[in-house]
Amino acid sequence: MWNKKTLYSALGVLIAGSASVYASDYEREDYYERRGPMPFEVMDLNSDGVITTAEHEQVRADRQKVRSEHGYPMRRAASAPKFEQIDLNDDGSIDRDELSAWRAQNWQQRGTGRENR
Repeated sequence: MWNKKTLYSALGVLIAGSASVYASDYEREDYYERRGPMPFEVMDLNSDGVITTAEHEQVRADRQKVRSEHGYPMRRAASAPKFEQIDLNDDGSIDRDELSAWRAQNWQQRGTGRENR
């Protein structure tokens, strides 16, 4: 059953997958303030088409810093997905398709977990 929270989360996944090809620093900080998934372009800091471990760690640290500076609660910060969880083929980088596949898999698992409550 769709409720407001799951509908907004699903919408966030769709929007995150359809962002522009390049994200400026201003746009990045704007996404850092938001809840939910970030577009691939925001996480691909050098716009080379893949997210490296260093980029993932940098984005994660920057997002936590921005959210902390704005006084947002830091709930679940420690349980944010690790690079290794998203790098489904273990090649040391995450491409757009891999990120989308991980998000779809994660979304499906979240739905399954709710049904079993």
